[in-house]
Amino acid sequence: IAAKATAACKEIRPHRHNLIGYIWTDTPAFDVGYAQAQRGSDWVTSMRCLSADAPGRQAYTAWLKERFAANLSRVCSAYGVPRAACAATTWEQLDLCPYKNTITPMMLADAAAFMPTIVRTYLSHLNATIKACDPEGNVFTDTIRSPWTPDNVIEVIGEFADAISYQPDSKYFNLTEMERVHHVSGGKPLLIADIGFAFPHPPYEKQEWNFYESQQAAGAAYKDF
Repeated sequence: IAAKATAACKEIRPHRHNLIGYIWTDTPAFDVGYAQAQRGSDWVTSMRCLSADAPGRQAYTAWLKERFAANLSRVCSAYGVPRAACAATTWEQLDLCPYKNTITPMMLADAAAFMPTIVRTYLSHLNATIKACDPEGNVFTDTIRSPWTPDNVIEVIGEFADAISYQPDSKYFNLTEMERVHHVSGGKPLLIADIGFAFPHPPYEKQEWNFYESQQAAGAAYKDF
């Protein structure tokens, strides 16, 4: 990741005067329950499915071991894992890859609690790399959407972001929600990303973005925004 970030930073140097800031990913699904429901996969499940010697898998196992006071049978009971699958298993051998985070409420809650550890780890590497390459560059980290980004992840993003890249989740300007994200992030400024004011006009009667019923309605919404 660090090598890719450095390469991207160096590539943009000739055009640095046009740069607003650095954004890593467009609206990642940090909410594990939402990700499972919409995409059938999520960050924590992917971490569990790494090889046993992978640093991410080891970090997850260590977190889980502390969470359950080193009691492996408690994990099996809480997560709905058959006892036979745990009977002859050590922490290092524990294979939760086949189980989605939504299989039990406890597993989902624990996955959500572990998610900030993943975010903090990769943001710390990326941000350190970019700041070493471009000390004065603005870092927005990831573009976030409220339903996809739990508060505990917004808090972590706020630790690293110079400002928050934020995509509104509805076609209407929700100042209350934006102020809430601003507060949860530790008071970081918000950059509004990917907002559109589409309206039907021949031959484009239907578009991907949020739709307003007329040009006048779209104009009024833009004025409000």
